Amino acid sequence: MEKKYQKYIAIAAAVVVVLVLVPILFFTFVGEHEVGIEVRNGRIVGERRTGLNVSLPVVSTVETIPIIVQQGAIEDVSSATIDNYEVAASTIEYLYRVPEERAIDIYREYPNYEELMEAELEDATKDVIGQYRMMAIPENREQIGQDIAETMRERLTDEMGIEFRTAALAYYEWTPDAAQILGEIQEAQTLQDVEQERMETSRLEQEREEMELRARLEREEEETESQARRRIREAEANAEAELIEAEAEAEAMAVIAEVLSENPDLLYRQQIEKWDGTLPMVSGGETSSRFDFDMNLQGD
Repeated sequence: MEKKYQKYIAIAAAVVVVLVLVPILFFTFVGEHEVGIEVRNGRIVGERRTGLNVSLPVVSTVETIPIIVQQGAIEDVSSATIDNYEVAASTIEYLYRVPEERAIDIYREYPNYEELMEAELEDATKDVIGQYRMMAIPENREQIGQDIAETMRERLTDEMGIEFRTAALAYYEWTPDAAQILGEIQEAQTLQDVEQERMETSRLEQEREEMELRARLEREEEETESQARRRIREAEANAEAELIEAEAEAEAMAVIAEVLSENPDLLYRQQIEKWDGTLPMVSGGETSSRFDFDMNLQGD
């Protein structure tokens, strides 16, 4: 009885082994964003499509290459600036893509293309950082990444056909000596910046005071001009009033003269109307006499 069960267990185990090993040995799955390359006895014999593909175990294998944008990073890249300060370690993050139409050719010519790409990237990083001075590294990290990407496109895309997209200087670390020198330079730069800021503040304050002084002088000048214009207008108004008054008086005198010339007795009549009845005395020598008013009236 036990032998019978052992036989069934062996058969079941064999079936499980077959069900597990057959898909592994005879089928290869190619993803939607991959290119399958069948390699038989070390030679590329064709491309495999997306999905399950039958392959002969031992004799052939199917290598898959992603054809969507891939992200990578290399670490601990040492380099030196143009003024001979050492970067002990830096990390470069990057994006690249293998074009679908070039996948087989790239695999045929560069089967270890990822290792070659990382080596090229390390050299490009050293070349680019070697073009910058120590103090320019912190403020130019973005530009350094762009320069590395441009260098990689010239070396990688043109030669290998791989689309190199972007690169970024994600991290960098100076050697202890370089870090100490950098700290001293930054401290001196900070002091210089503080002094420049103080001078700039003083300059702005001086400009503000000058502007206020000019504004005050302009206001005073405008007030002086306004007062002068007001005095001129007042003088002109007074002169015009006096002229009008003089013209009116002259016209009145002219009218009076004209009336008197036309009425010579009018003046005597006005004098009679104003006479209070007292005759004036006329003295001469030892005699005095009253003024003969009637004769005076008839004299002429």
